[in-house]
Amino acid sequence: MSTKTVKIKEIADLRSGYHFRGRIKNDPKGNVAVIQMSDVSELKELNLNLLTKTKLNKLDGRLIYEGDILIQNRGNSFSATVIKKISMDTIASPHFFCLRLKNEAEKSILPEYLTWSINQPYIQRQLQMYSASSNTVRMLRREAINKLTIKILPIKKQKTISTISELAIREVNILNQLKELKLKLNNTLIQNYFNTEKTI
Repeated sequence: MSTKTVKIKEIADLRSGYHFRGRIKNDPKGNVAVIQMSDVSELKELNLNLLTKTKLNKLDGRLIYEGDILIQNRGNSFSATVIKKISMDTIASPHFFCLRLKNEAEKSILPEYLTWSINQPYIQRQLQMYSASSNTVRMLRREAINKLTIKILPIKKQKTISTISELAIREVNILNQLKELKLKLNNTLIQNYFNTEKTI
């Protein structure tokens, strides 16, 4: 397969998140988990262990599955996050659009690669260009996503890009953990020194 350019609407179906009536009511015994913007890190990673649970009778076909891609539809960044693992019935809040690869596209396009592509600066600039803005918040329009054009590389190259991207995120996470550990160590040393000075 050679490199080609396609529109998102040709390879994936787009739908909105679940629209709640009022606030999301937290229920530890709820039958469905809800992905909210606060669950996505700055590195576009999703923490599935801390999702809010709630109780819903009708899900209106809004369940999220592995391989789905969530795109934040409001704020300063319209970043994309791929769903890698689901442990229970899960839906996205209305602050997301959900992309799901069409059956005929699954063999030629990796969700991780499509996610990486959407997060690239030139794609984000396109989304910003077609977004609507109020006095405080920018809103992403469905048409903006459907109009996007994505370069589809051979699957081997997609795998390489996806792997490199994942390793880069792991590296940043490890460096952040080291910074936290170093800060804790320094604070402990300072506190021990302070306590020693008090006893003299």
